[in-house]
Amino acid sequence: MQRVPDSAFLAFLIFFSSTALLQINPARAGEAEGRFRYDAKLGKCVDERGEEGLNPPARNHENNECADYRGKLVMYLRGDGGNFRGANFDGAQFRYLNSMKRADLTGAKLTNILADMLDLAGTNLSAADLSGARLKKCEDPGGACLAGARFDAKTILPFSREEALARGMAAAEENRSHDDVGSQPKKR
Repeated sequence: MQRVPDSAFLAFLIFFSSTALLQINPARAGEAEGRFRYDAKLGKCVDERGEEGLNPPARNHENNECADYRGKLVMYLRGDGGNFRGANFDGAQFRYLNSMKRADLTGAKLTNILADMLDLAGTNLSAADLSGARLKKCEDPGGACLAGARFDAKTILPFSREEALARGMAAAEENRSHDDVGSQPKKR
């Protein structure tokens, strides 16, 4: 007659198996080894060895720090409140109901993007580069909504500071460091 394992032993096996899986696949544990993170002091994405690089975009749209969206067609993105620090969107096309409200885009590269129906209301655009970005006004069909989006002296805008303020963006001048005193956002 075979002995049936008791419930405590089965619970131990399940716990041990799940722990082993998390050790084999650290991405499931949250902090993946070799993952690139945005370093604000360096202004770029680096891994724990200091090597520069980007991560593949995550499916959950919540943690896309240093994600590589270069040249991609982006549709129905739901990144509200997400982490897109250091993400590279160079040449990406945002089409059809994309929302990144209150997302952190610190240091993100949004160069040469085409933004149709993109909501960036309340986002943090500190040190982001939007040079060459095509951003229609929010009230225009397929516009990019920027109300409450914060920019600082390191943010490169595709239009003047005055236009940014007219679009409802917020200058974060009170947070400038002593090195930034007297500098102005670059105008394009």
